[in-house]
Amino acid sequence: MNLTAVIACKNRHHNLAYCLTSIATSNVIPQVIIVDFGSNPRIRKLEQQYSWLSIIHVSNNTDMFHKTRALNIGIRAVKTKFVCLTDVDQLFQPNFFNIINQELHKNDKAFIRCETQFLPTLPPTLTPKQINHDMYFKLFKLVLKTAVKKPHGEGCCHGIAKSTLMKINGHDEAYIGWGFEDKDLDLRLVAQGAQTTWITQKTSMIHLPHIRDAVYFAPNTRDKNEKLYRDKLNNKLEIVVNTHTDWGKL
Repeated sequence: MNLTAVIACKNRHHNLAYCLTSIATSNVIPQVIIVDFGSNPRIRKLEQQYSWLSIIHVSNNTDMFHKTRALNIGIRAVKTKFVCLTDVDQLFQPNFFNIINQELHKNDKAFIRCETQFLPTLPPTLTPKQINHDMYFKLFKLVLKTAVKKPHGEGCCHGIAKSTLMKINGHDEAYIGWGFEDKDLDLRLVAQGAQTTWITQKTSMIHLPHIRDAVYFAPNTRDKNEKLYRDKLNNKLEIVVNTHTDWGKL
């Protein structure tokens, strides 16, 4: 497989345990880079559990999570041809990464999207070690019965050639926290000539429930991010980003 999954993380150890177990049960396991943006030191032990996992530790002197910078650091570190940018609070169907890899080999100008299905609550008896092929589909059936379908996904999945990401200078690091950074990436990828390919009919991903951490969602942050995105969308701002040469570098 010529694919690396890049995941930005700050202190969501509980979700991360489920996420990594989900990846470990994949039909074909990608390389995985976690960009740890100032987490508790215990996250460092994970590299000893999985041979396909590497962690980049970012010193952080502020409380706020800078997701776009974290993902850009991961993009820079990728050595495979293709990248999947995703999130720590996801479970992946066993064929998920294989499908992305196959679609990008068919068309390396594509960027791959998959809708996220939202799990409203996590069954109290479910542990990360129990995540396997059968358990995934049981959860997926539960999601389809109880969750409100969101028709356009929630970011959380961009499969792209690394060379395409480098051409557009990765994520716009003007976005702080989270919110609208994925829509911004879509906007600039389309402007670059990338072609959206949805794989929702071939595979699936489930968003895990979690508290809304203050370090991810500071007051007014999402409003500022939305204004930045809307200004670009309405052609009030140039969509060229990170014009300095040190974007995505530690």
